[in-house]
Amino acid sequence: MTDMGLFLAVPTALVGLVVGSFLNVVIYRVPRRESIAWPASQCPACGHPIRWYDNVPVVSWAALGGKCRDCGGRISLRYPLVESLTGASFLIAALVIGTEPRLLVTAAFIAVLIAITFIDIDHRIIPDRIVLPATLIGLAASIALQPARWWVFIAAALGAGGFLFMLGLIWAGAWASGTSRWPS
Repeated sequence: MTDMGLFLAVPTALVGLVVGSFLNVVIYRVPRRESIAWPASQCPACGHPIRWYDNVPVVSWAALGGKCRDCGGRISLRYPLVESLTGASFLIAALVIGTEPRLLVTAAFIAVLIAITFIDIDHRIIPDRIVLPATLIGLAASIALQPARWWVFIAAALGAGGFLFMLGLIWAGAWASGTSRWPS
């Protein structure tokens, strides 16, 4: 790793914390088909809007003792965990990749994986509203970064997509036959 890579690592980790804060919004709202832009973040217990200074990733949660400033309601440990996981993942990516443009693609991929992982844990779904645009953007970015290998990226996307489509058909068949939701 170069000095520039280390110089980039700390700001990348800080950006990861902020992205993790946004991912908490995505994880909560997307499965409920709510806007990720409006309204502003609010306390899950009382619904009071969260002040900007109470919305600093990890720090605010710790300073408030994991409780809402207004109602004292408990705020889940998941919020700083998602923020920390995203920040740490972005940091590791920056340390490994350095200043290459693929760091942006990698960070976006990490963010998508974190969002869909926690949504799947909570709701047992992986929303197309996240996966389909991410797939198209990731494919376009991969081709833009390595245009000579365009065919590899398209073949990989078709192969992975075909596999997941077949898995979905098999899974849907289990639903239609009346078997349990989860295979034993």
